[in-house]
Amino acid sequence: MRTDFGSKFRVVQLASGRKALLCACYDMFGAAERGNVNGKRARAIGSVGEFESWIARGDNGFSDRLNSNLATFKALLIDPDLTVGIAAIHEFGMATFWQRHGIASCAASLGNTGIAIGAAHFDPLPSRADASPLAAKNVPRRHLELLDFRARGAHRLRPLDSFTLQLGSNRTLVRLFH
Repeated sequence: MRTDFGSKFRVVQLASGRKALLCACYDMFGAAERGNVNGKRARAIGSVGEFESWIARGDNGFSDRLNSNLATFKALLIDPDLTVGIAAIHEFGMATFWQRHGIASCAASLGNTGIAIGAAHFDPLPSRADASPLAAKNVPRRHLELLDFRARGAHRLRPLDSFTLQLGSNRTLVRLFH
């Protein structure tokens, strides 16, 4: 079994008393499916395993390992204090796709007080602080039932404040959400 699915470091206690699920990129899409092995995202998983022991869909043992990993992930997601999803997104593109199917769907799956936030590498940075926020809060559960018909803006959470930081040729946009 891939150890990160059940790692005690996957869920962190926040100072507010809430708990946050740490997601590596597309894990956030899986959070919305609550570990459903028959979900659209689970059916798209092409390989599972650890760094040196990957197996591909169709290989002997793939289904068992995938089912085990998703069952472990599902066990983490049933905690009622888990109300925050945080994703580090790599190879970023299609901000509206991520907002609808990753960020807003994760927030909806975490309940009425759920919030989901993503951090991504943009090139170029959004021109406005409220563009492509990769944040959603208080998304109704019915959002999950809309599937491919989710709204383009998909419950964008607007930042309360923001600033940019320039370090050499690198520019960072920092946004504050509440």
